[in-house]
Amino acid sequence: MSNPEQSLPPFEAWIELPDKSTIVLKGDCHFGRIEGNEIVNPDSRISRRHSVVRREGNHYVLVDLGSTNGTFLNDSRIYKPTRLKDGDVIMVGALKYHFCQPVDTDVVETTDSSVGRTEVVVAKIFCWMVVIVSPEAPGPAATAWSEKVRRILTDSGAGVKRLREGAWIGHWRERRAKPEKVGAAVMEIAWLTTPTGARVALHHGAVRVGPTAVVTEENLLGAEVSFTHKLETTALELGVKFIASEPAVLSLNLQTSMRPLAQGVRDLPGSPALFTVATQ
Repeated sequence: MSNPEQSLPPFEAWIELPDKSTIVLKGDCHFGRIEGNEIVNPDSRISRRHSVVRREGNHYVLVDLGSTNGTFLNDSRIYKPTRLKDGDVIMVGALKYHFCQPVDTDVVETTDSSVGRTEVVVAKIFCWMVVIVSPEAPGPAATAWSEKVRRILTDSGAGVKRLREGAWIGHWRERRAKPEKVGAAVMEIAWLTTPTGARVALHHGAVRVGPTAVVTEENLLGAEVSFTHKLETTALELGVKFIASEPAVLSLNLQTSMRPLAQGVRDLPGSPALFTVATQ
């Protein structure tokens, strides 16, 4: 999948297709059943020219073109041009498309004097994410491994947040971290002697980052975060201690250190290919 965040000027946007590929919005983007539309959906319930995403200044609107079965935005049918915001879900027929529009900075702060507070608006950004799960049975080896992994993450500049007892998530913002440094940290973790029951899941994708009650931590939100958690579950199912998605492997140039896994993420057809460390 291409990385729109690296190539787009401010206020540009893209649409993420069901297969996770993207279409950058450079003009009108039509949805329809026939060739000639920017997004072709052959479903017989779709009109020849069904709907369109149009740019108006620095924002975009979704317009239904008089289709019989309608266009839906966040599960509600639209009947007039409707302004889109980052993260909106467009449904045409049975397929869902995600509208993405980053801002120029990671965080934009605006003060609302009427309520005397600051509202924080966070754009969708690309991150490398790693979910770490320690062995259920405590012991010196498990404790030493966990402390070593956390040190590697923090030394490499990753943000680290505890998920539950014995599990946490680390992330590197793509704009702030060099892939070489992230890749080195990932491989250092992968080559550790991993205790039985421990596992590591690595993914790369677009997320929303928001504040938490702890000023040194960030919340990661979105489908790619959920996918990273599914990777951790898949590692448990497959009995591997390290698992990585194809977007993570390619973005960090780790192909020579990995081998493909035959199985993908269960119940997610079309999900990225999966890899583990070559010696596992």
